[in-house]
Amino acid sequence: GINAECRVYAVDRQAGMAICGLIPDGKSIVSRAKEECEQNRDVFAVPLTGAQLADRVGQFMHMYTLYSGARPFGCSVLIASYADDGPQLYVSDPSGTTAGYHACALGKAKVVAKTELEKLDFSTITCREAVPKIAEIIYANHDKVKDKIWDVEFGWISDETQKIFTRVPKDLIPAKP
Repeated sequence: GINAECRVYAVDRQAGMAICGLIPDGKSIVSRAKEECEQNRDVFAVPLTGAQLADRVGQFMHMYTLYSGARPFGCSVLIASYADDGPQLYVSDPSGTTAGYHACALGKAKVVAKTELEKLDFSTITCREAVPKIAEIIYANHDKVKDKIWDVEFGWISDETQKIFTRVPKDLIPAKP
């Protein structure tokens, strides 16, 4: 199901998404991504690869920039997948532009967060080891004055999760300072 406050969703067994921006717009994109994944499994009996899913999500988002009767989506999405093409991370923005990354940040403090992410060597650490490091970056760059009520959500997909997208257990996420 789709939780009212949630920003991290599984869209298929091997794929998930995180929303940055307007939640209702993001939920519409998540629903479309779930439909694309389900349709691909029904027709071809295989999951969508990360690149295929990102491309379809990007095309869907781009469609809303073409017509005067529809407004562009007010959010970007992170798309994580671990299918036959290996572990993948993509970002699709409201224009429909999609790009792949090793690590990426979205939102207000994305420039500072990206700089901090670039200092991490993701080829030498596991997802479990990355969670507290990423949480530390989020906590350090959060504006406590502007955003009084906030929460942190993590989703992951790795060999540890048998290539299934799940939420990171709460006990692995360090407490807010």
